Amino acid sequence: MPNTSTFTLPDYNDGEATMKLTLIGRSQSLEVNPDHHLSATINGTIISPPDLYFDGNNWKDFTLTIPAGILVSGNNSLSLTPVLEDGYDLDVVYLHSFEIDYTADSIATNNQFRFDYSDDEATFKVTGFSNDSILVYEVSDPMQPRKQLILRSIP
Repeated sequence: MPNTSTFTLPDYNDGEATMKLTLIGRSQSLEVNPDHHLSATINGTIISPPDLYFDGNNWKDFTLTIPAGILVSGNNSLSLTPVLEDGYDLDVVYLHSFEIDYTADSIATNNQFRFDYSDDEATFKVTGFSNDSILVYEVSDPMQPRKQLILRSIP
């Protein structure tokens, strides 16, 4: 029986994503090696790699690729389904955590947009402002904000 978790991705832009998945194995068998075999799906689609294997009462990290077109901006679901091997009728695995790294659209909310960057030559395209009177401040030192130059704004 699958274990399903739901999650929300704000402003997802339909590109490829990466998921870091941390599982905890809590059952062990001398007859089956590796002890744990699961399949992972996002929104009903099997993601890569299609089978997750690990052994013993251990923590295990996986990095999975989620192709473009599977995730959606808004509500999504992750399902983990045990695949029971011959002679093994119980597989106890807990989902500890998962993180999804994806590219989001840059959309202002209430005429504000906050972000971090480290490239002094960075270029950003941010939509959602109500007009083209936009001010940008660099606030790495909150006591001395610095106004930044905007070369072009399009409402």
